[in-house]
Amino acid sequence: VPQTFHAYTLMKQALIALDRWFAGWETQFTPAGLDRCVSAAGFRVIGRFGGWMEPSLAYRMLRAAAAAVGLRLPMYLRGPAQWRRLRRRLRDALQEVPAAAWTYLVVGVVAEKP
Repeated sequence: VPQTFHAYTLMKQALIALDRWFAGWETQFTPAGLDRCVSAAGFRVIGRFGGWMEPSLAYRMLRAAAAAVGLRLPMYLRGPAQWRRLRRRLRDALQEVPAAAWTYLVVGVVAEKP
């Protein structure tokens, strides 16, 4: 589900309030709020996961601004293989840090019925 405090979610809420959002509404959760919701439904949380926006929000905004002036940027920046490997290692390491969940675009839980 969308993470409440991600910049994309905050922008989406502002655009919805201005009646400028292109899609429907999605309920968003903080990582802890999602845990509470799942627990309140009678499940036991056994794992958590999340993911960042690919490509990043900053790059998506840059692409949109470039398109507005007639420039076409690639959907994804590839960069050198060494840079991509370093970026992947950094992302993998960050996913081991519980506080990183607050920076994800989307959060999820794995739960079981006791």
